[in-house]
Amino acid sequence: MVSYVDFLRGQVDLVPLLERLAQNRGILRIESPGEDFEVERLLIARGAPATDDIAAPSAMRLRSDPGRIRYPRQWLAGFSHALDEIQTQLQLLPGLAVQNHPDAIRTLFDKTRCHAHLLAQGVAVPRVLLSIHSYDQLLESMRGAQLSRVFVKLNGGSSSSGVVALSTTGPRPLGLTSLELVRQRGTARFYNNLRLRHYDREHDLRTILDFLLGQGAHVEEWLPKASQADRNFDLRVVTFAGQACHMVVRTSRSPLTNLHLGNRRGDLAALRQSAGARWKIVPQLCEQAAAAFPAALYVGWDLLVTPGFRRAVILEGNAFGDLLPGVEHHSRSTYQQAIASSLTTNLAASICVKNAKGSS
Repeated sequence: MVSYVDFLRGQVDLVPLLERLAQNRGILRIESPGEDFEVERLLIARGAPATDDIAAPSAMRLRSDPGRIRYPRQWLAGFSHALDEIQTQLQLLPGLAVQNHPDAIRTLFDKTRCHAHLLAQGVAVPRVLLSIHSYDQLLESMRGAQLSRVFVKLNGGSSSSGVVALSTTGPRPLGLTSLELVRQRGTARFYNNLRLRHYDREHDLRTILDFLLGQGAHVEEWLPKASQADRNFDLRVVTFAGQACHMVVRTSRSPLTNLHLGNRRGDLAALRQSAGARWKIVPQLCEQAAAAFPAALYVGWDLLVTPGFRRAVILEGNAFGDLLPGVEHHSRSTYQQAIASSLTTNLAASICVKNAKGSS
């Protein structure tokens, strides 16, 4: 196992490790960088040449501020650079198998790139507004596209970080988000929070959305979700080797369904039964999306169905989306399924690139 901290600090040489792995007919698994502050700081520093939002030495002097969203564009550039380095080393070992290849991770992790790739492959996805960099430009583009509701999502965000559900249907724009805006000595700071907040003051909305859009954000149509037991829902479906396997229904009374926000799992069996023959669109669409990423052994797909199962779309893909505790498919957990899918290609051993705390 190799920690991200050791890798990013240049304290480990991957080549001999990967050579030994290849000799043992093993497989490389790359885990999420996670929420480790030292990893965050190192990735921001590594991304400095690409964006220069903050110089690398200054990035390394950042102090821990739990939950704060800082330099997400530069963080994403740093993560992409780290993946490039892994990919370069993998090119020296063409026979080594990789569960999720760096190229696939890079595309899946960037919401705008992922959406464009899926669209090009004919996968059903929401409408998007492209090249939006400010709050005023967003409102103008929404009017031009006749969209009154959109989701704004940080390109490299995860777990609802940097997501705003924006509606202009009322007398003034309203944003719903888990992002907390803190003003301190004339400076705006942004934090992830488990409590959803409504922002309807234009000054606050402009500050939040100018920040997100300026850092690189994906803007998509806010489609209506189907409901179960009077709660909106979407699905997380994990595909392995192109096959839809593990599924979770995520229900909420708000537009944001992430389970860590206090939302609940729905009844998958009841949903399948009520959908009847229309259910087949769920695995079919996820498997079509998975086919667009042949270099990814597993992907967690967020799938939305509209009321009455009239339409289904892929909202996004997660290259690290196989964490579904307590969910089994044919008596296998997601991690057992990953091993089984690997073994079908005669792969046995594995090493991981993980964050400093060893969590995914």
